Amino acid sequence: MTAQLINGRDGFNKSDEESYRKALTLFEQALNKDPTLARAWSGIAAVWNYLADVYVRPLEGYPASRDAALKALAIDPRNVQALCYLAEANQILHWDMKGADAQFREAIKIDPNYGEAYLFLGISLIHQGERETGSAALRQAVKLDPLSASTRHFVSGQLTLAGMLDEALVEAKRTYELDPTYLYESSRLGQIYLAKGDLEEAIKLYEEGERRTRRPSAGLAIAYARIGRKADAEGKLEELLQKARQTYYRADQIATVYAALGQTEMALEWLERAYSEHSSSLFMIGVRSEFRPLRQDPRFVDLVKRIGLDPAKVFRD
Repeated sequence: MTAQLINGRDGFNKSDEESYRKALTLFEQALNKDPTLARAWSGIAAVWNYLADVYVRPLEGYPASRDAALKALAIDPRNVQALCYLAEANQILHWDMKGADAQFREAIKIDPNYGEAYLFLGISLIHQGERETGSAALRQAVKLDPLSASTRHFVSGQLTLAGMLDEALVEAKRTYELDPTYLYESSRLGQIYLAKGDLEEAIKLYEEGERRTRRPSAGLAIAYARIGRKADAEGKLEELLQKARQTYYRADQIATVYAALGQTEMALEWLERAYSEHSSSLFMIGVRSEFRPLRQDPRFVDLVKRIGLDPAKVFRD
């Protein structure tokens, strides 16, 4: 493995845009030396996946990830990393969860020790309301890649959605132990304490996360709303709207704040924007507690169906 490949892989295990951009450059340098390096193409696919939705618009990042994955697979059809990132990109660009699940399982069949395949599959299953099978896949991802802060970060978020808050907290704390600098988008610990109802602790963690990322947090706005600090929640919402006017910010995240403030029409408007922008986190709407008040609205139910989810399964809690 070339030095560029090794250093590039280290880069996409971080959480900041600078590290991802550096990894992209290193993979491109490796390809300049040998354009047939399938692992460099699949590395590029991975980087664009992590850039998408947080640092670049989904319709910029996911097509780039898809195209790189296809180049990797043209060279090596058994490249499981490329297979997973191709599945992830197509899932988001075409709202095709079942097709993606089949490709994740195919990757596991090719290489049962590839942790990211279990991670992607577990995330998808959790979003579809399959909490037990999804959480089992997530635990297998951690077992196969126990020293990955990135894996534990995403696992803790999905366990939170599944209501497995104590286990989620263990994984989030382990993420910090492995890499104290890892902070992808916003505070995972803040999200867990918000779900637990410990609003003071959630606010403290979200505010710390904002200081580190210099990005406004929808979770902080929700915590303000739930604790009764409506003016602060509305002020934070305005920061989010300003961010969305200046650059990309997940529209479904803004929708969660409107839902927390009881503004159903605006929440639905921003969810439709997330659909048109192909936000990857839109797949969470069926199991996110923030959207429970919208579940009786036929427009929300229609949106859930349009992205390939079954309301009867995802609305069970």
